[in-house]
Parts: sequence; structure tokens; C-alpha cells
Amino acid sequence: MIVQAPSKRISSARDIFTPTLAQVVLHFWFEELTPKQHFMKDAALDATIGKRFGETLVAAARCELFAWRTTAEGRLAEIIVLDQFSRNVYRDTARAFVKPSQANLRLATS
Repeated sequence: MIVQAPSKRISSARDIFTPTLAQVVLHFWFEELTPKQHFMKDAALDATIGKRFGETLVAAARCELFAWRTTAEGRLAEIIVLDQFSRNVYRDTARAFVKPSQANLRLATS
């Protein structure tokens, strides 16, 4: 079963803080992908992550997912978005390792 992130544009804090979005991230990462896919270069996978989670990545980079930090599940989802999805979406560019994402990652783990 493929779980899709909401296709509508994030338009309010309520949309961003929906706990199910964090669950969708975790389901995608741990259920839809194999562990091997987590670390391999795959342009099609990168495009899929960008399409499904690009808006979520932008929101996380702006620290708009801080409400996810109230649960272990939410923290893990935010870490995956900031650390892994950013590498996929921005692969082979400097943005894959942008400092603000690293700062947000530290906040997500504290």
C-alpha cells in the first residue's frame, strides 16, 4: 500500500502540524523503501521524494515542523526529512548539505 502525502499546498499551520504527515514520512521511509534504497543514488527515487515531500522539506527547513518534536515519532520523521530527504531532493548540489538544515537537525534531536 502506498501512502501519499497530502497533494494540496501547505496553506496553514494546521496543515503542517498534522500528525499524520509525520506518519506518512515514517511509512514511506521504513515501509515503502528498502534499507538499501536509503543510501543508494537513484534519480527516480530522488524525484519521487521531491514530489511527495518537497513542500514538507521546505517547511522543515523553515523550522515550521517544530510541533513534531513533541513525540519521538515526530522527531524521527523531522530528522528523516531534514537529513535524508534533503540529500535526495538536492542531490549533487550544495543544497544537499545546507547549514540551516543541519541546525534544524540539531534542534530536532535536542
